Amino acid sequence: MLKEYLKKLKREAFSKRYYNGRFNNLIDEIRYLILKVTPDCPYEDILKIIENDHEDWGIRNYIFELLNDERNKDIEKRILSVYIRAKSFFLRFYCLYYLKDSEIAGLTQAMIQDALHFDDDATKIWGRPFLVDVLNQRLGTSFSSLENLRAYLKISGIRGKKK
Repeated sequence: MLKEYLKKLKREAFSKRYYNGRFNNLIDEIRYLILKVTPDCPYEDILKIIENDHEDWGIRNYIFELLNDERNKDIEKRILSVYIRAKSFFLRFYCLYYLKDSEIAGLTQAMIQDALHFDDDATKIWGRPFLVDVLNQRLGTSFSSLENLRAYLKISGIRGKKK
């Protein structure tokens, strides 16, 4: 039933004019719900949405909920790739939240790059404490602020890879 409704909405170009929900449009919410109720959650479909830079930020962020506890190196590599190229703070946050306990190669370096170079308003408000906590855990440090962690990284010569 949801799939038929989705087709109808796409034909009518209805979704962006009359929608007021957590996604930016009704079509994305229906796509999310279809994936959510699908037995044996289709992880490949979820990853394609997360990896697609042309998808709306809302569905890319919230779709992480559907990955649940599914963990393997392939998924983690793909999420790390999204984290490295993401310009949206929110997408970087969701990627980092998913990867926070991962041992995948390159994650710590990507986080260091994030700590040293991203400084948008959203990062200042929401992301700093989380990024600092996760980097403290990985580096065996205990800094209380991003500014102190940055100073330590610069003095120590620890650098992330250039984007």
